[in-house]
Amino acid sequence: MAIGVGDLILNGAILGLLLGIVWSLRYIVLMDRKLSKMDSKIEHLVEKGISLDKKIEKMLLKKRK
Repeated sequence: MAIGVGDLILNGAILGLLLGIVWSLRYIVLMDRKLSKMDSKIEHLVEKGISLDKKIEKMLLKKRK
């Protein structure tokens, strides 16, 4: 059972396509992880800012009394 040149080229193209798809999915997963880390850090900073804002409001209300 000899493999022809056409079959070899076709198998190589399919293998290359599959490797490209796997690599791109891996890249997408890595980018998604980075974005989720950035999102959690932004949420943390916003929560910290809100708590700081509440403290400032309390201090201003105490000064007015």
